[in-house]
Amino acid sequence: MLAGLTEWAWLFHLVRIKLLVHAEHVGIHELRTLCQRRGKARRVMQELCLFADCSRVVLELTPTDEWGADPARLRDFYVSLGFEANGEPAAGLVWRGEMIRSPVKGRCHGSP
Repeated sequence: MLAGLTEWAWLFHLVRIKLLVHAEHVGIHELRTLCQRRGKARRVMQELCLFADCSRVVLELTPTDEWGADPARLRDFYVSLGFEANGEPAAGLVWRGEMIRSPVKGRCHGSP
């Protein structure tokens, strides 16, 4: 499912997304769009969040300026999608993002 989502993001929205999967956590390692400020990254992230809700997985990420983005603006973007500061303790060699989003109960394709 995640491979299909990343391919859909690129083919239909020109958004490159790289994910790291560890148990019930999915780390968003990279999210870049060729068409900035057109809502394409938001559309991809909304679909990823819906997948996470349906699959009961936790999303993690760390906003950075690696590709020229403003980290404060990115944090606001991710907060609008339900992310918050990650208070979970680091677990050995497992990657841990600065922001986390837990699945929303009852939110899934076909849910009322």
